[in-house]
Amino acid sequence: MACWRCPALTRLPDHRPGSQLLINLAVVPWLAQLAPWAVPVLLIVIWQLLSQSGVIASQVMPAPRDVLRATIRTAQSGELLRDLAISSARALSGFAIGAVSDLSWGCSPLSTL
Repeated sequence: MACWRCPALTRLPDHRPGSQLLINLAVVPWLAQLAPWAVPVLLIVIWQLLSQSGVIASQVMPAPRDVLRATIRTAQSGELLRDLAISSARALSGFAIGAVSDLSWGCSPLSTL
């Protein structure tokens, strides 16, 4: 079986009638490095095209180009760093509350009931 993580590991071609031959990834190493990026890039391109054509409303799902512009704008103004800090603090506080409650329940004698 072909492995995109290790191009040296490829399945030997199956010469039975009706079978498809695989590309030997060891012969084309750049293809093995690009393979994991193919689907995400294709999805982003399709998303951009659907947004530009109006199939996807910008209120529902903004185009990737608009998202990138907003990210750059908020990073330059300093809002992005501030908002990331606030979101991180909320996530960490939620994790801490969950960890303390789970540890206290796990260490209590009632946890075996």
